[in-house]
Amino acid sequence: MRGIAATRTYGPRTDVGLAAGAAGLGAHRATYLAAEPSSRRYLIEAVGLLLAGLMSLVGVVSGAAILTIFGITGVVLIGGRLLVDVLWLVYVRERNRGSRLDLYERGLVVRIGGAARAVRYDSTTLRRSIVEHANNPAPNQISHSYTVVDTVGTPVVLRQGIEHPDRWGPEIDQAISDAQLPSAAAALAAGGRLDFEYFWMTETAIGAGQRQALWADVTDISVHKGWVRVDVAGQPRPLESLPVSLIPNFTVFLTLAQRLRAAHAAGQ
Repeated sequence: MRGIAATRTYGPRTDVGLAAGAAGLGAHRATYLAAEPSSRRYLIEAVGLLLAGLMSLVGVVSGAAILTIFGITGVVLIGGRLLVDVLWLVYVRERNRGSRLDLYERGLVVRIGGAARAVRYDSTTLRRSIVEHANNPAPNQISHSYTVVDTVGTPVVLRQGIEHPDRWGPEIDQAISDAQLPSAAAALAAGGRLDFEYFWMTETAIGAGQRQALWADVTDISVHKGWVRVDVAGQPRPLESLPVSLIPNFTVFLTLAQRLRAAHAAGQ
């Protein structure tokens, strides 16, 4: 199911509309509803259970003990697995029931197991974690987690419980960056220091805790398999190497870092 287009109307009497209006989020952009778990796995297990049952039946009728043993073993193993998976499916559907994410011009409203909560792009903090569980993974083999802070300062986690995280995740990330980059760049230009928890930066240097390096000495800022690494000329080890998920507003951090490194490299 695709995200519902912004042309759909949400009246001011709904909890989503009220939350968006109170937070001044502007025009509605899209809606994503609770994700529907894939049934493919359960169908495969059900077919396996049927085949195992048939094998055991054939073994009993024909007197072939080996077929009976293999068939009964398959029934027990596959049947047990299918039962666990069905119970998990029921739990996931109940957990996701009523989940909804609405994207707006200046923020979002999310409802996960409770009241609608509003988030403003210009003031929130985002932590993201995207994990691939296989080489060349299919969409269902990628875990998405985006933690944002709502307008009252409470963190809320957005995951696969909401459909199409591969769409709304990058859109939220980009919207937060667009809203916060101008003020962050202005703060640096005015001589300020920005803190990204494990990293900090000024217009002349980048640091990690007590260690720091001038931008002119930074040789590379790379991102690989969910880790960011800052390399410095003449140093055998990086200034720091950390999971992207630990760095708040990572896209803001990376954009500013790449700009400052490029600017100082050009000035050499």
